[in-house]
Amino acid sequence: MLDNKKIKKMIKKINALDFCYATENINTMYPDVLLYVFTKEYNLNYFSNISKVIVYIKVYISLVCTQEHALFVSFHETDMHEKYLFRKN
Repeated sequence: MLDNKKIKKMIKKINALDFCYATENINTMYPDVLLYVFTKEYNLNYFSNISKVIVYIKVYISLVCTQEHALFVSFHETDMHEKYLFRKN
């Protein structure tokens, strides 16, 4: 389980080199918002076992009130690397 402190650290470690692509958002509540996809490898503690996990990260920013924005971030374990946009392969 990820606590808020760990999630904040994970978000802060994301950088432009981790960016893979942007796409249309399939969330029907926010259809006009672009979805940004990143992948990053993290060392995560799972029941006292530290293991490297490739995490697929989806981010989008949405206008929630007339002048306020919200940042939505979701983390998903994946076993494959996406193609990075700003890294040499």
